[in-house]
Amino acid sequence: MVPNRREIQDLLRVPDVLRMIRGLIEETPDDQTLPTFTRRGDLYLETSRRMLRRALDQEGIRVDADRFRQLRRIISTIAFQMMLDENYNYAVEADAIEDLLERAYQLFCKSFQNYAHFPDRQRGEIYQRWHACVDVLKKIELSHRSVVEAWTDETLSFRSRKMMEWYTGYYLANYATVPDLKPTEAAARV
Repeated sequence: MVPNRREIQDLLRVPDVLRMIRGLIEETPDDQTLPTFTRRGDLYLETSRRMLRRALDQEGIRVDADRFRQLRRIISTIAFQMMLDENYNYAVEADAIEDLLERAYQLFCKSFQNYAHFPDRQRGEIYQRWHACVDVLKKIELSHRSVVEAWTDETLSFRSRKMMEWYTGYYLANYATVPDLKPTEAAARV
C-alpha cells in the first residue's frame, strides 16, 4: 500500500489520514490489492471516491461513471465557492446554505466554455443536472455522511477543513476557468 514509509511519514501522523487508510484496508476485499499512494491528495482521491460510492450503494442509487463525475464536480464546486466566500471553518449555517448553493451553481455554469451562448434548452439541461445531483448528494449525505459531515436544512459542513481544501484543489485542477484564478478582493487585502 505504501511504497516508502519515509516518503509519507508526516501523513501517518494525522489522525484523519490514519482513519482513511483504515477505511481503505477494511473496504478492500482480500482478493484485491490495496491502492498505493505517496501524497495526501492521492489518498483523498481514492477515499472520497470510495466514500461517495459506498453511500450511493447503501442508498440503492445506481449511477454511471459520467454521473459519478458530475457528483464529484458539484462537491468540488461547492468547496471552491466556500473558499471564495472565505468560509474557512468548512461549514455553512441555515440562512447561508441556499445563497451558497446559488453562487456555486453560477460558478458551475461558468465552468462550461461558452455557457453564455448556450441555447435555453442546453442551459435547462445543466440546471436540471445540477439540481438532480444536489438532491442525490443531500439524500446520501443525510443518511451516510460520506464526503460532508452534514447536509441538512440547518447545516452544510465538510468532514474537515482538509477535505474541503482537497475538493477546492480538485476543482482548481479539473474545472477552474481563467476568471476563477483572478485574485478576489479578499486576496487583494492580504
